[in-house]
Amino acid sequence: MISPLEPLHPDGRAAVVVHGAAGAPALESAPASARGDSGPGVVVLAPSRAERRRAEWVAEAARLAASVDRDGLVVAARPGRRLGAQLARCGL
Repeated sequence: MISPLEPLHPDGRAAVVVHGAAGAPALESAPASARGDSGPGVVVLAPSRAERRRAEWVAEAARLAASVDRDGLVVAARPGRRLGAQLARCGL
């Protein structure tokens, strides 16, 4: 399934990773093994209120966002202060 965010990616098609989505597990349109050495082209972070409070969730979300391709896209819906600060420390 094509993500509505993929057309924003310079290649027009990208591996999409969704992390959070109110307690749902991380979802990937292309598994890491299929991507080779490159990271995902699009990362969507959609934390619930509870996830925004959990330091381990925030750390994993920031790690995932930092792994995005150099020309990739990171979307953080309602990131909260903790996640926003962690993303800023990662240069995002």
